[in-house]
Amino acid sequence: MAVAAIVMAMAATPVLAQDGVPSISEFKVEDGAQAIRHLRPQAERGDAIAATRLAIILEEGRGGAAVDLKAAYDWYVRAAQLGSSEARYRLGRFYRDGRGVAADPGEAIRFFRLAITDGHAGAAKSLGLMIVSDTLPDDLREGLDVTDGVRFLAKAAREGDVEAQLTVASAYWLGRGVPKSIPEATRWYTLAADGGSAEGQNALGQIYERGVEGTTPDLAVARAMYQRAALSGLPDAMISLGDFYLLGVGGPADSGVALRLYRDAAVKGNRTGKYRLGGLYERGLGVQQSLKQALAWYQIAANEGHAGAQYAIGMMLRYGVGLPRQPDKAEKWIRAATAAGYGEEFVATSERGERDADPAARDGIGLFREGVRHALGYGVRRNPLKAVALFESAASAGSPDAAHALGIARISGFAVTRDGKQAVSWFEKAAADGHAASETALATLYVSGKHVSRAPTQGFRLMSSAAKRSYPPAQYYMGLLNEKGLGTSANLKEAMKWYRRAAARGEPNAQMRLGVMHEKGTGVAEDPIQAFVWYSLAVRGGHPGAAAALEKVEAALSPEQRKTASTLLGVF
Repeated sequence: MAVAAIVMAMAATPVLAQDGVPSISEFKVEDGAQAIRHLRPQAERGDAIAATRLAIILEEGRGGAAVDLKAAYDWYVRAAQLGSSEARYRLGRFYRDGRGVAADPGEAIRFFRLAITDGHAGAAKSLGLMIVSDTLPDDLREGLDVTDGVRFLAKAAREGDVEAQLTVASAYWLGRGVPKSIPEATRWYTLAADGGSAEGQNALGQIYERGVEGTTPDLAVARAMYQRAALSGLPDAMISLGDFYLLGVGGPADSGVALRLYRDAAVKGNRTGKYRLGGLYERGLGVQQSLKQALAWYQIAANEGHAGAQYAIGMMLRYGVGLPRQPDKAEKWIRAATAAGYGEEFVATSERGERDADPAARDGIGLFREGVRHALGYGVRRNPLKAVALFESAASAGSPDAAHALGIARISGFAVTRDGKQAVSWFEKAAADGHAASETALATLYVSGKHVSRAPTQGFRLMSSAAKRSYPPAQYYMGLLNEKGLGTSANLKEAMKWYRRAAARGEPNAQMRLGVMHEKGTGVAEDPIQAFVWYSLAVRGGHPGAAAALEKVEAALSPEQRKTASTLLGVF
């Protein structure tokens, strides 16, 4: 029978009362072959539900049945003639995707419309998405516009379909196919968020952060929404939440949490996460300062086209931060960043420091946040000189974070002349206020004797204080000092304790060290499975030597050991 005749026959067939119920496609099959033998006679006698389910088994291979798209198509046609809206919907998908039949968007539209007439939400969603995607040929657009697409999607959205809710929300946000309405967009994003959509939660975070039309800004709510979306693994939300933690927006500041969020986003391939990591390593925020690591992360992000990272490399080359000054090369990177629109891409981020609930914008905390923004280029063009000036003002206003930043600037030569003695002075000022990162920096100087008289015992005391504040780099160094007997008696048991604490908080150096100790049996029984787990975590954390160590250990594992190791790794 010709397709057109089939369509006419279906249009004249009454809809089955039992059909249109979601459960028609929600059935379990233990033995596909047996189910086919059971359903086929019923389908041949004209049972639409049996014919539909028979086709589903053949299409999806349920219960181990062999997939047969041609047979599935034939049974969907028979079921559709008998009034099955599910079959009509699935025939629409076959024609849309070219499965079991040649792709034909016109036929897909007709079948979806027939199913929509029967009240099928999935068909409404599918047709709506086809229309709003702007992929339909012009000859099929007659009588269909974006308004129709949004109308169809709204039907599926009301039935609880999250993807449809997000698309309808976007339509109201942009005024596409419907009158622009931020409150209506917010309502649909809220429904999607309540349905577990990370994209919906992230969108609500942006709405409550910015306080767009009809919505009062609420940074605490925005932070909570970003938190939910980040827990679902959405990289964009991880970046936004990391910014909130770094700048102390909507709640307490915690650069260590920001570090972990940026790192998680970077592991998922997010180039902004890689750029942010470079900034934290350059400034020593939430992690021990490492210009080498900073440059490495900037380079990765810059090669992926991140304009901020390109600008950061240019500024490092211009000022000789972590590498020799190369003015010509610096300008090349800066021009590339400017050509890519650097300074426009990060407007939303720049507003985070300005929309804080704290009205004292010029106090130590506010000045420090502004300094961070200018140092890292978050929402503004990167300006190291202005950053240092802001840090000095913030430190004078009592900000230990700013004093620490100035210590890092004097150690690294960030927009100022390198001066170890001044660096020590700033670190001491911040450490006196209980700043864990400054205590850690001072401790490493006392242990090494750099810029101060060597005093390992004093270094150990400072490191212990920072570690007890749950600062992961200090916990790692406590492990190292105890392992090597620096400033204290060597104690491998104590070293393991501190390495484990740091590793549990995502410190890659500690994870790497635990891998080495388990591989070699240092302080613990030799255990290649544990070594595999810790090396794997160190790889995730970006430790430069972990990949080679992991490859070596993994090659020596038996298949059973690999299975056990993978199971243990899954716990993390």
